[in-house]
Amino acid sequence: MALINQEQAAEHYAAAETHMAGLKKIVDLRGGLENIEDGIVAVKICRTDILFAMQQGGHPLFYRDHMVHIKRILSSRGFTLESSSDAYSLRHSRLDSALQEASFDAMGLCRLFNKHMDEKPLNLLEFQEVLISICYRLLRFCTIGESRLKHDIQSAYHIGLSLFMISIYFHNKQDRMARPGLITALVKEVTESILDDSEDEFTFWLLILGGISVPRNDGREWMVEKLRDLASMLGVMNWEQAKDCLAIFPWMNAIHDEPSRKLWDLVCLVDG
Repeated sequence: MALINQEQAAEHYAAAETHMAGLKKIVDLRGGLENIEDGIVAVKICRTDILFAMQQGGHPLFYRDHMVHIKRILSSRGFTLESSSDAYSLRHSRLDSALQEASFDAMGLCRLFNKHMDEKPLNLLEFQEVLISICYRLLRFCTIGESRLKHDIQSAYHIGLSLFMISIYFHNKQDRMARPGLITALVKEVTESILDDSEDEFTFWLLILGGISVPRNDGREWMVEKLRDLASMLGVMNWEQAKDCLAIFPWMNAIHDEPSRKLWDLVCLVDG
């Protein structure tokens, strides 16, 4: 699995695909993913599969969704994935039910950890199971490649939520792991050809996610310029107002606040 990730980081995608096929054979010989008893190994396989599928814009080789089990665990510990929000629910009421459910689980996960981070409601393995479940449901709903061809509100939110999951799943690594130019291309396609003025807050969130997920020489300057213009239109003048805008959407404070604040500082520098 490490070799597959190394090949992708080196942009040797054909070699990575060959290794993925080999991984699929190994898993099949063991009776499938659910028959792998070591949960850590299973989630590593899924993580590799998800990254490859999102990089290449295709379908994953595996599927794993343990959300029902995780929600039972949370309930036994006195926690819940609280996903209800008037603003968020209204905004997502027009989405396909499968995409809406994945969005609500992502929002619920963020609220859980934003509110109870110190209480550690999930251990690392359980946390990764949630990420895997959401990512696989997103990929089952539609691949990145398919979304890029549709140019509608469903595909815009699908791409946005996929980028959000990448920003969590590959925290501090997405700018190295993501295929060069991919994240910038996705953000540009969504913001320039799909969204209208009624989605300005979503666009702001998407541009922030994009800006923290790419290196400086891979489109960040373009995103900073777009953010400056959009912030002016929205009346967002400081970081606190920016956070209020971002909080409408999935946002994990412990992961996203620091890099986003640095990005916002760049927006202010450009503005000045």
